[in-house]
Amino acid sequence: MDEMEELFGETADGLFAVDQNQRIVLWTAAAETLTGIKARDALGHPCHILEGRDEWGESICTKDCHIFQALRQGQPPPSDDLIVRRPDGRQVRMTFSVIPLQKGSAQAIIIFRENRLRGWQEIVDRATAQLPTPPPTAALHVRLLGPLSLILQGCSLDSPPLTRPKVQKALKYLLAHYDRKVPKEVLMEFLWPEEDEEMGYRNLRVLVHTLKGALEPHRPPHQPSHFIGQEGGCYFFRMDAGVWIDVDAFQKHLREGEEAEKQGSPAQAIIHYEAAASLYRGEYLEEDLYEDWCSGERERLRELHVSALTALASVLGAQRDYARAAEYCRQALANDGCRESTYRGLMHYLWQAGRGHEALLAYRRCCDVLDRELGVAPMAETTKVYQQIRQALSLE
Repeated sequence: MDEMEELFGETADGLFAVDQNQRIVLWTAAAETLTGIKARDALGHPCHILEGRDEWGESICTKDCHIFQALRQGQPPPSDDLIVRRPDGRQVRMTFSVIPLQKGSAQAIIIFRENRLRGWQEIVDRATAQLPTPPPTAALHVRLLGPLSLILQGCSLDSPPLTRPKVQKALKYLLAHYDRKVPKEVLMEFLWPEEDEEMGYRNLRVLVHTLKGALEPHRPPHQPSHFIGQEGGCYFFRMDAGVWIDVDAFQKHLREGEEAEKQGSPAQAIIHYEAAASLYRGEYLEEDLYEDWCSGERERLRELHVSALTALASVLGAQRDYARAAEYCRQALANDGCRESTYRGLMHYLWQAGRGHEALLAYRRCCDVLDRELGVAPMAETTKVYQQIRQALSLE
């Protein structure tokens, strides 16, 4: 601990270290200044004495917080903004970054600073918060990123027919191919590969009838379905009937962000990239992680998500918003921890934000991940960035 305190004790950022039981084993003077908590009241106590909450008031600092769950599972720990109440009653928004440690008595270092972002970024944030919301004209809202969710005119669709395995499988397949018509033969082979054609088609007609009824429980029996179309021996989702799908919106925001970048409109690019990032609530069709038929699309969308995060970091970095650029690099690395270019970006933004020691730790993290996952050392370009930062710090 003495060596760590000597290395980080003078940094302007708050810093503390915790052991495997979440007890605080290091608490710097800057941590004391920012939180108002004295070292004597912090050392030896669990880190959840901070009582950090998110902006909706939900408690984040708990005995079994998601950060420590990630650390124990060997996953990249997430970074968060927390609202911390000081002993004097003042509430302060803090940006926290967590660096896992492989050796020694401490399990992790937590670095934090007060988040004082103002001005144009607040306008971007407010606009972004509105964009991912499905338009009110959409009758059916479908989310495929993360847990499957269907909302019909404000009410969740979870009737028993939709929970039947075959009905749900057909629904997911049609939703996954929302931009095309699916031949009935393809659906039959997908759902009943062992059945003959006559039995398969009979089963399909019954299933589609059940699906239509589940999606439109109040539709008169002989009225055509608003959502499931049939044409030339094909079935499809009728997107012209007011269907909003998060995957479609996610990709549109990405395209709008790229176009805004080309047009030289960074604020608009940030709005759309952040909207895309917020729509990505989890893996595509995450209940079907072991199904081959959707694995390719899942990988493609995961790659697009990481690209959105790195593009967002790049635009923010160009606007000299280095702290937030670094944060989005961390999010990208949480999804793809072996991407060296993102580590270089993270190191650069941390250095520009005045967090050089944290940039050096990011390099060490890069070395550990590349060695563990790929059995390789960082490229010369990455090591050069590290050496430049290290040399600059030694001259200060």
